[in-house]
Amino acid sequence: MAVSKAFHLLAILKKNRIQREVFHLPIHATLQESLPVLWRRYHGQFLENIEEVPFNIGYKPEDNERFVIPNFKLPNWIVEAMRDDTSSAREIGEDDLERITGLFSAMEFNGEERILFQNFSRSHVIRPQHAMIILEKTYQDAEGPIVAMEPRISAVYVRDEEKLLFRSFRNVNSFLPLSDYYRDASEGQIRELLNHDIFVPEDVDGIARNATQWEAKQFAILADSGNINRVTVREACEKATDLNVGIRIKGGRIVFPEDRKEVKKILLFLNERVFRGSITDTVFETNSKKPAK
Repeated sequence: MAVSKAFHLLAILKKNRIQREVFHLPIHATLQESLPVLWRRYHGQFLENIEEVPFNIGYKPEDNERFVIPNFKLPNWIVEAMRDDTSSAREIGEDDLERITGLFSAMEFNGEERILFQNFSRSHVIRPQHAMIILEKTYQDAEGPIVAMEPRISAVYVRDEEKLLFRSFRNVNSFLPLSDYYRDASEGQIRELLNHDIFVPEDVDGIARNATQWEAKQFAILADSGNINRVTVREACEKATDLNVGIRIKGGRIVFPEDRKEVKKILLFLNERVFRGSITDTVFETNSKKPAK
């Protein structure tokens, strides 16, 4: 993954709720000169006089602190897109702009390769009917969409050390998969979740005491996502039916099962780690191509 001297700007696009893809953003020659200067400045501001703290989803870092995840593995879709000076990444079209969740570029700093990431959302795309530009002191209609960029970067990946530095989990998790680096929920936290008004648990003690590390991590993700506070039982049933996820209802609440296979299914569902393939309409579990049964 060699870094070219030319500045390449790539966009991470949301393919579906789980999957991401990378597109190349063709930029004008003038931006080829100005953007690297800006991004180097943002890089300096991001890392100036900071203290690295281990990633903890329950902790809000101070202004001079940055979360660090050591041994962070870049997703294959980023590695592939950056290979051979981004020649494998497709160029983005106007219709794809609102699917962008992040921007990134590989740059060299004192002989060290780093990847700089910037958060991006639909609000950064301004359509012509909602924008005017100034030409010769006159406001005129914009002929095409305007893309606004953040005056900062959101994360830095130090390739040689394989470490990721960032400040906001929510921003970075929108374009990089961070859920695998969550802490595990404690037995008490699992009990608290199972006693939520939306659930009727079959065996609180058994589930909380015997939770596997994977389950404890998924419970932590569920607690931090707030998903069970956002969805009604009726909405959950409708979504589960669409994804062929069997959930049971008792007394107007969702039965949280004691069977371990069922526990896995409901946690994957509640953490939005189940999706329907756009071509075959098959339901898959994220991070694999294993059909969910």
